[in-house]
Amino acid sequence: MSSTYHLLNPISPQTDLYPQPITALSFDPLSDTLWTGTNSGSIVARYSAQGIRGVSFPVGGGLAVRDIIATDSNVRAYGLAGNGIGAWGKGGVNKWFYQSSSAVTAFSNNSPNASVFYACTAAQELLAINSQTGDVVRKTSAMSIYSHLVHTHSLLVSGSSDGSVRTHDTRSGNTILHTTTAHLSGVQGLQASGNFIFTIGAGIRQGRPFPDPLVKVYDIRTMRPLPPVPFSGGPSFLDRLPNRSSTIVVTSQEGLVNVVDVSNPSDSEFYQLVTPSYLTSAAVSATGTFMAFGDSDGSIHLLSAAEDGLSMPLNGFEGQPVEWAEAPEPPQDVDWTDSTPLNTIGMPYYNTLLLSSWTPKFVPHNSLYPPPPKIPPQILSTMKTNDNVAYAALPKELKGRRNVVVLETKKAGGRFRSGNKFNDVEPDTPDVEYDPDEVPKPYRKVEIEYSKFGVEDFDFGYYNHTVFSGLETHILNSYTNSMVQLLHYTHPIRQLAKSHITTDCARENCLFCELGFVARMLEDARGVNCQSSNFCKTVGVLAHGVNLIEIVDYGRESSNTNHAHMIQSFHRFLVDNLTSEVNAAVYTPEALKFWQDGRNSTFMKPTVELSGEVMGVEDHQSALYELRGMVVQVVDRDRRSHLVAIIKVPEADATDPSPWYLFNDFRVQNISEEEALSFSGSWKVPTVLYLERVDVRSRMDYGELPTDVDLSILSQDTSISRNRDANQIKHDLLQYEELPRPGALVAIDAEFVSMQQEETEYRSDGTKKVLRPARLSLARVSVLRGDGPKEGIPFIDDHIHTSEIIVDYLTEFSGIKYGDLDPLMSRYTLTPLKIVYKKLRLLVDRGCIFVGHGLSKDFRIINIYVPPDQIIDTVDLYFIASRQRRLSLRFLTWYVLKENIQTDTHDSIEDALSALRLFKAYQQFESEGVFDLKLEELYREGRSVNFKPPLLQDSIPKAPGSHPSLSQPYPLSAPMHGSNTPFGHTPSPFNVLSNMQQNQQMFLLQQGIHNLQMFQQQQTQPPQQSNWRSR
Repeated sequence: MSSTYHLLNPISPQTDLYPQPITALSFDPLSDTLWTGTNSGSIVARYSAQGIRGVSFPVGGGLAVRDIIATDSNVRAYGLAGNGIGAWGKGGVNKWFYQSSSAVTAFSNNSPNASVFYACTAAQELLAINSQTGDVVRKTSAMSIYSHLVHTHSLLVSGSSDGSVRTHDTRSGNTILHTTTAHLSGVQGLQASGNFIFTIGAGIRQGRPFPDPLVKVYDIRTMRPLPPVPFSGGPSFLDRLPNRSSTIVVTSQEGLVNVVDVSNPSDSEFYQLVTPSYLTSAAVSATGTFMAFGDSDGSIHLLSAAEDGLSMPLNGFEGQPVEWAEAPEPPQDVDWTDSTPLNTIGMPYYNTLLLSSWTPKFVPHNSLYPPPPKIPPQILSTMKTNDNVAYAALPKELKGRRNVVVLETKKAGGRFRSGNKFNDVEPDTPDVEYDPDEVPKPYRKVEIEYSKFGVEDFDFGYYNHTVFSGLETHILNSYTNSMVQLLHYTHPIRQLAKSHITTDCARENCLFCELGFVARMLEDARGVNCQSSNFCKTVGVLAHGVNLIEIVDYGRESSNTNHAHMIQSFHRFLVDNLTSEVNAAVYTPEALKFWQDGRNSTFMKPTVELSGEVMGVEDHQSALYELRGMVVQVVDRDRRSHLVAIIKVPEADATDPSPWYLFNDFRVQNISEEEALSFSGSWKVPTVLYLERVDVRSRMDYGELPTDVDLSILSQDTSISRNRDANQIKHDLLQYEELPRPGALVAIDAEFVSMQQEETEYRSDGTKKVLRPARLSLARVSVLRGDGPKEGIPFIDDHIHTSEIIVDYLTEFSGIKYGDLDPLMSRYTLTPLKIVYKKLRLLVDRGCIFVGHGLSKDFRIINIYVPPDQIIDTVDLYFIASRQRRLSLRFLTWYVLKENIQTDTHDSIEDALSALRLFKAYQQFESEGVFDLKLEELYREGRSVNFKPPLLQDSIPKAPGSHPSLSQPYPLSAPMHGSNTPFGHTPSPFNVLSNMQQNQQMFLLQQGIHNLQMFQQQQTQPPQQSNWRSR
């Protein structure tokens, strides 16, 4: 290899009386700047190869700057005595500083896929930090004290003080993949490029550390050692040469520089720097054009590959102009007189309330303790004083009341449908004076409370009196609710998303599909609360797939959580190459001032007119954009934040006085345009804006978009199981002539598995509070024909494939076992969740009537909205409100149908068929006018057996005529025949418990044998854990 680099004149210290060693170096990637760190804890910018001194600022502490990384937007560094990491603008202004409780030992470059970098502390903590805000995104334990961190295209590589080199998978919580011991006495240099890891360090000779004369090379995929590179001068600094994945730059303290290709070590270049002292730092520019080396005398030695190195910018191209020091604003001149008010001087910046600014709002109005009672007069009349101590005898009428404090019971703050205690409508008149820094009540964070009846008991309607639905918050990644609402009410995006779900999308996890499903659900619900659980789950799956952990919600929010940055990062992730987006980029109080209101007007306007330039001349044509909505971060006094959406709803343009609505998760409220556009206080921070071009709106043609789902999906075999057992196929697909029409009756039941356990807080008084309910996922769904010659025969019986980790299969209550949802192991019909959702969505759109037991919870977990007029729930049919007890499917089937179900486990086909037969029995009872009588008898019988069905042969015989007769016991798979129905034919009248006396002996014998077999199977199976529901 020929000589590539040549020496330039060194940059010498200019004004320092006592030169400081250069302890860190970093080339700026965009400008002609070299950032240098000194031994006294300051960073100095050197402009051009002549080394013109520029910006200078301290990093904290009086010791050396340990490391510098210059990025496109800032300069990140830390010092040995700073106890933290900071980022500074290229003009010298500090952007953020993360203060650590222990010393920082290393930090990495930015992740290739996200604005996150990693840092390690002396307390063996590995921190993932947002490079734009300095917020800690994740904190995990480190195996050792990491002295070097390098981020590659997919992994994080660490070198520790014990000499070990590790690779970490940042997509799975920094899991350590491989570990190897590279140097016995510690790693002193670490680089990674392509599939190579390069390390230098110290070994041990005669019990003492000794510089290792080899550069160790490893394969990053397996940590397999590759042939090392010898360097007899003793390597002290290690850098990689950009644009050459296998070329490194090795430097000794004596100034020997070796540029070597590890794939061909014999072909290398050597350079000797002329330095009277020793080197203390080294760096290579982003283009590889320049190399810089700092020494202990404060000089900087340069090697350049350009012919005219002095005129070539240090970054290798004509980039951004250098930034000079940003001079602070001079203090305001005050013409001081005897009458000058003191407030003209101004106050220093403070982020907590001063004592002089306290208001009566700090005094609690609802104190739980009453004021101390006055001393009774009978005690005052007999009181005596001795040495300033008063005492008196206790009268007889006051005995037994000493040391008793009347305490008002604290009432729960939750609002539940089972026991509302608040007014239905909140007062419109404010009861406190206006404070621009106080978050108004509609904008405050709303949280779901959980009663003993679960989340279904929470009164969502109290928070929403509009026809526009809100979204629930108890789901991980539900911080995206505001963005989902904004996208939903952006008409072009909504139309495209709804059209997309009618296509044959091949991706299992598709955010655009899930957005279309949510859009359909919000349209149909019309004010009823919804949840975007499938959308949020897909967000987590895709984010982990590309290592974008900064947009993942782990359910552990703190005051350091920056929701503004999270939603902006998610927005870029969501609409990349899809649509134009505007991020407000409000990261500092100074940036927020631009958005805040003036004295008589707001900064934000409902329309924006934009014009450009053509060949340097202003273009007279302009484009008018209308603000359609925005996502706003709301920050309370405790610096905790959440997100809301403020949207100009298209459907309300012509009907409501103001089309602007506030979507605060499940709280939805109409607001004025003035309030929507106003940013009067620091609590309201804009994050994402959506603007629509006005003149294009009328030209949008959605007529060519597909709108109908292919009906043949109900007649197709969609199984992805590779080992399906033909004997386990229990459903018969619909024929073309059987495709459901409006009003078709179908029976449905679903089984679920647990993806996350319930989070509960136990208090000292023995009570508990549910912080987050268990997260369930659909595992099996069965849909049966409700009419026609094949009545009771399923046409959908799908097990659901999921890529998430299953915490509990809930086998006792779901019938799902390990392997049933694995495409390689399952013996059943296994279908992706999105395909099953499309099938159910099609049945809803076709106007089918769903019959089942406990359908409200099933549809909630499936995450689909079914109009109430399309639901027949047997849990509501067989219910007396005054008894306040709903009956299980097992008990109803035992008493009404004289059958035992769920004896071993739950089966969705069996449960759906039982619900269908119960509905037929209800119709028969109603036609005979005896349903109310039978319902009273049902509850009376239930109390006698504690609503738990015994074995059928042990049941109490009923008198003749107590039930409508049935010609024969109805088997679980028997079809019925009749006249025309939406599925083909109507059945004959369904009579329950017919002629039981005629066939009673044979029926009881068959049922007894069946129950005995079920009991024997139970005895051979291990006991199962208790579960979330009891049907």
